[in-house]
Amino acid sequence: MRVWWLGFAACGGQDVMTSDPLPPPDTDGACGDVTTHDVTLLGAVVLDDLPFEGATIWVEDRGWEPGTILAEGVTGADGTVTFALDDLVSVEDCWGVLLDYVAVASAVSPADGSTLSGETDLNSHLFSAIDSGSLVADFSPFPIELEAVE
Repeated sequence: MRVWWLGFAACGGQDVMTSDPLPPPDTDGACGDVTTHDVTLLGAVVLDDLPFEGATIWVEDRGWEPGTILAEGVTGADGTVTFALDDLVSVEDCWGVLLDYVAVASAVSPADGSTLSGETDLNSHLFSAIDSGSLVADFSPFPIELEAVE
């Protein structure tokens, strides 16, 4: 099976298409500096607008090192979880182009035992935490909404 990845490298001005996962790109000149940061990530998971306890949640890197899980945890009674993201890659002027961080949640429905899942993009939260210097990203005001998997 061949999987195609299509990215629009806005920072470099060229389209890129490949059938193989890309290694971390050489961003000299096309984007800004590559740096790493230790970021605290706060998140939440809900089902029908109510906090969901016991959801497994993980942070994926789908851009820089596709398929890498950076951290994982389980939501508490209040539906929240906190992660330490050590050495999180930041590429100046290329957030959303080379970087694609996503939080994914999975759980079992207490009502019928079916599988529930949901996800949310983290780039804007992580970029803001790094750009502001706070190094704390909080997506809990916009929680992951669990839905039945079909």
